[in-house]
Amino acid sequence: MSVQPLAPRLRGPRKRARPADLCAAEWIKFWSLRSTPTALVLLVSLALYLAANNSRHGVLPMAGSSGPLNPQRAAFDGFSWLPAMIGAGLIGAQAMVGEYSTGLIRTTLAAVPDRCRISVAKAAVVTAVTGGAALVIGAGGLALAVAIIHAPSPVDAHPMRAIWSSILLLPTCALAGMAFGTLVRHAAGSATVVCALFGFIPIMLRPTGNRWATDAANAMPYYAWGRLTGAGTGTMTVAVAWATLAAWAAASIVITILALDRRDV
Repeated sequence: MSVQPLAPRLRGPRKRARPADLCAAEWIKFWSLRSTPTALVLLVSLALYLAANNSRHGVLPMAGSSGPLNPQRAAFDGFSWLPAMIGAGLIGAQAMVGEYSTGLIRTTLAAVPDRCRISVAKAAVVTAVTGGAALVIGAGGLALAVAIIHAPSPVDAHPMRAIWSSILLLPTCALAGMAFGTLVRHAAGSATVVCALFGFIPIMLRPTGNRWATDAANAMPYYAWGRLTGAGTGTMTVAVAWATLAAWAAASIVITILALDRRDV
């Protein structure tokens, strides 16, 4: 009895994963972490509460006067946004550290060996989520402040610029957290760096009469955002403030790509 050999299976060229497929996969992985929804809810809730509290009890008069409170400064008070910055940075760090701690990063890179595309897709998802949270916090906080204060003029200058700069601020912090998470690969270490960079350093480092201290402070995202929102922080021009936030975001993505590409998993 003769056995006929099986005909060889014709294999076509391997299809390359589309950007939409990579973003969809990263979206699923991002929300698969149980801490992610909880962290986002707490971040948004705390930020809105602080905006409402500033509107009720804060001493934030209109610029150059001792009249009624300023809703814009109540909604975009610098110290009230520090927890949101730290929270966004921790979310970005956890997006990378979670994959290293569970070993999922090996499966991801086995499915898609192009590490640059993986990094860009993950950055896109993190940016979209934290940008949406920033929109809710910025617009919602300003609406709460206007409703609580009942000011005849809701803001003193550039409310949309304040909202757009906030939409850029939190993704920038999240992308920086991703970069630190890729470099450190440890939850506690990444959290320490994020808290120090977005929590302690802005409080300790302030624009003063010293040129070096002022330049160092103006290079921080917190002070660039403060210049754009009118929070009373930052002494650079508006164009430099926008460029500072954009440079932090771009540098964070580049560091994430290089660290993931150059280091073994």
